Amino acid sequence: MGKKETAARRLAIIHTARDLFAEKDYYKTKISDITNRLGISHGTFYNYFNNKSDVFTHIIKGYIKRLEEIFLKDNPRLSNNAIEFRNQLVRLTNELFDVFIEDQNMYDLLFFRAEVAGLEIKKEIKKLFKTAELFIEKYLAHGVNKKFLKSSIDASLNAKAIRGMTTVALEDLMENDAPLQLKERWIISLSNFIIDGLS
Repeated sequence: MGKKETAARRLAIIHTARDLFAEKDYYKTKISDITNRLGISHGTFYNYFNNKSDVFTHIIKGYIKRLEEIFLKDNPRLSNNAIEFRNQLVRLTNELFDVFIEDQNMYDLLFFRAEVAGLEIKKEIKKLFKTAELFIEKYLAHGVNKKFLKSSIDASLNAKAIRGMTTVALEDLMENDAPLQLKERWIISLSNFIIDGLS
């Protein structure tokens, strides 16, 4: 089997396991459920992953990496005024929400089932939340420096509050039958809250 076929098989196992963990719960999913759905042998599964926990850990780490890329690729210093800042917030929030809407298993596995992967993953998720908060804090600090946000704001605490509101927004989106329509309302509400409340 060539490199492309090997990578495709590994990805197929990850995607199938992800779907089953979301459908049946981690503990109720057996390796045989994964292999049967894919039509592969147990031996083939073990060529790619050591056990069920191993594939679950890969899923969670993949989610974390995907979200960190959103946080780290953008430049908080791009905006020079409140309008540009709002546009930047809208774009970033839209991108973040779209990631979860496109893969609705992500929210459930990342926020509610990741604890089964052990202490290492718990630390990685805490690190992800901290990265998100620092990311938001840099945007707020830049707004203060450019004087389109209040100089009196506590950037660190407000960053935690905004991260918390974003988590609530994600929960609401995942529980809604029409998340794309609701997404627009949340983006407007969050950007209005941040701009109008802190400027």
